[in-house]
Amino acid sequence: MTPIERLLAKNRCIELMTSYCTHLDQRNEDAFLALFTADATFIKLAPPVVTSAGREAIRGVFNARPLSILSRHMMLNHTVVVGEDGTATSTANGIVVRGTRDRQEWPMPIRGLELVVEYQFAFRLEGEDWRITSCGVLRLLDIEAKSLA
Repeated sequence: MTPIERLLAKNRCIELMTSYCTHLDQRNEDAFLALFTADATFIKLAPPVVTSAGREAIRGVFNARPLSILSRHMMLNHTVVVGEDGTATSTANGIVVRGTRDRQEWPMPIRGLELVVEYQFAFRLEGEDWRITSCGVLRLLDIEAKSLA
């Protein structure tokens, strides 16, 4: 892989990560699922760990999100490592701002910054394009987490 090919691959992986957030927030189910390989996994990394394997299982995770929640995921601090074998891995931090979808017009009520997460992605080159093979999400800070103090 040439340095230019590696740079293009890295950029494409970051585009996939951004599209993951955008399609999730806009509830674009088909576009969201198209980001993944057929055998992809989605892994909730905080206990209890849950792994969903395959697009149909990932569809179930996607559709489990309540329609009343309005969210905007923002992903930052991307690191992408591109392998010589048509694979890549990446980590990024994310923050999630949520609101309540209780009307048809903007603006909607904000609930606030509710999550800080770490994303762990794996990618594979399939044909001429890259796809997500694994997406792990670790909730680091969660407004719903119970304090031990």
